[in-house]
Amino acid sequence: MGNRACCACGDEATVEDGAGEPTLKCVAAVPRSALAADSLHEDAKLVILEDGAKFTGCWRDGKKHGFGIMERPDGSRYEGHFEEDKASGLGRLENGGNIYEGQWAENQASGFGRFTQKDGSYYEGQWLNDQQQGFGIETWPDGSRFEGSYVANKKEGRGTFSWPDGACYTGEFLNNSIHGGGDYRWPDGRQYSGQWNQNSLNGLGHMTWPDGRCYRGFYVRDKKHGEGCFRWADGRQYSGQWVLGRQSGIGRFKSSDGKVRQGMWMKGVHKAWLEQEARDEEPADCFLPPDEVPPEEGEDKVQS
Repeated sequence: MGNRACCACGDEATVEDGAGEPTLKCVAAVPRSALAADSLHEDAKLVILEDGAKFTGCWRDGKKHGFGIMERPDGSRYEGHFEEDKASGLGRLENGGNIYEGQWAENQASGFGRFTQKDGSYYEGQWLNDQQQGFGIETWPDGSRFEGSYVANKKEGRGTFSWPDGACYTGEFLNNSIHGGGDYRWPDGRQYSGQWNQNSLNGLGHMTWPDGRCYRGFYVRDKKHGEGCFRWADGRQYSGQWVLGRQSGIGRFKSSDGKVRQGMWMKGVHKAWLEQEARDEEPADCFLPPDEVPPEEGEDKVQS
């Protein structure tokens, strides 16, 4: 997932380097021409502040109020509206090659705005108290793109993340991670719909392959684990227990000619057929979750 830089504003509005579905309206951005058109009032004056910053603009009762331009010794520049000595309303802040343009309140980005970093990545959407909050769109130079909900600068809630290789995820996010229910599509045609835990397949899900194979059942840490049913395109089917990606325990195998048998598997290897006859019936839609997760890792293997 791409990291994002936040707009951290301090006294008189500065930007630090670093990092529902409403319609994006309000302000598409704040072009410099729009601010210039506001122009400085005839009473605007240049004042050099104690810290060396230069302010050119309007004052009221000894406070910056109205349209003005603030230039600081570090090279940052704010051009926009002030209210009671603080950046409020529409404004544009440039610092270190990064630009925020949009709405302000109490020296903080609040409302709709766009933050563009010097590497070309940008966030456009809702802000609250200098943090991405609400609906927004974020893009990166490599072509990655996220569109969805933010909470306190992090992707949280519903959203869609797409990658330059064609992979795409639509679903729930938590703390900048894929977490909850969602659908993922790989560039090679695989598709997964189900539960996630911190960017890993975890819980009940349904995976399909472009060659016709499919699996429906439980996953743990990206591996089939617990009860699940695997089907091949030629009609073969295994339904039973899995341990970290491999058939383990008692399961039912249906051959392509329709014959159904129960057998025993261990670490993905068939060990024996059981004498009792198995009935040809569809596996249950509701699988039981695994009781525990063994600590050892296993190869994701399916044996017929």
